[in-house]
Amino acid sequence: MAKDKSIKKQLAGLDGWDETPEKSFEDVDPGKYQVKIDAATINNAKSSGRLQVSWEMTILNGNFAGRKLFKHDGLDTEDGRSYFRGTLARLGHEWPDDPSDLPDVLEELIETCAAVSVRKRKDSDSVNVYFDKALDSDDVDMEVEETEEAEETEEETEESVTADDVRAMKKKELKAFAKENGLKCDWDEDLDDLKDGIIEALELSEAEEEEAEAEAEETEEETEEELTADEVNAMTKKQLKALVKERELDVDLTEEIEDIKIAVIEELGLESEAEEEEAEEEEIVCNVLFKAKAVDKALKSKFTKMAKEADLDPADYDDITDMLIELAEYHGISGDFKKPELLLKALKKK
Repeated sequence: MAKDKSIKKQLAGLDGWDETPEKSFEDVDPGKYQVKIDAATINNAKSSGRLQVSWEMTILNGNFAGRKLFKHDGLDTEDGRSYFRGTLARLGHEWPDDPSDLPDVLEELIETCAAVSVRKRKDSDSVNVYFDKALDSDDVDMEVEETEEAEETEEETEESVTADDVRAMKKKELKAFAKENGLKCDWDEDLDDLKDGIIEALELSEAEEEEAEAEAEETEEETEEELTADEVNAMTKKQLKALVKERELDVDLTEEIEDIKIAVIEELGLESEAEEEEAEEEEIVCNVLFKAKAVDKALKSKFTKMAKEADLDPADYDDITDMLIELAEYHGISGDFKKPELLLKALKKK
């Protein structure tokens, strides 16, 4: 049971071969475009060997959506570096103090969006590409990404048939499904055997497996949400940028890295472990407002039993109220207690 992979048969099955029109890519017209930066690499030009930064971009919308643009910035002359420094500034990045840091700066620009100008070169049909400014994803009409998402959704819909769906099919439905997926079947076989063969050939998942995968994804999402302030403070700028994009945080990424960390922590409402411990310590405050003589023999017996269960030795305390305060804080009980009966009631709840 396998898919028909014969190239000759696939070619023979193509409809409208003779009527296929001839098309060619037109040059991208001069003008303003919104692009996504796909790559930014440092290399040596093949012809001259000069050191340069090579950019690859995808036009995101308009008549040329999906088309590629390329740009090369020279680094081996002061004049070329000056223009490149201006490019980085327009894209919201500072000139690195050390040239060895440039690859990290370029890596941060990958997958970001920008506005560019395309201009024709003098005495040539080729074009130059110039960066105008960085763009937030909210300011860009993502026609290309929307198309890709639609295709992915369509693929997911096509693949959404499960093993249980196949087992529920009648023979006529099964034949149509097999044909649609390019499967050759011996229809004289037992129907259940045919279904098992199709399920195996298409690697269809069982409903239980899909549920398990869904649960695993939910668990993974929950794990991703369990982020602490200390973890944010340990992040690099690249990691912070990815987090801001993933969580859609309102954070200015052009600020200094320490300011970005503070903003991210505030946006997520996080506290450092030290702050959380301090908060917990501040919250657990028990005030015993009654005297030791207010604790009668019966109450004292009950409190003593509770203290021993909490590994507290009543003999270590000169005053029973001191023991009660420590006992209450051991159980995380806060508040003012004017009567021993009220404290006993709170302890019993624990």
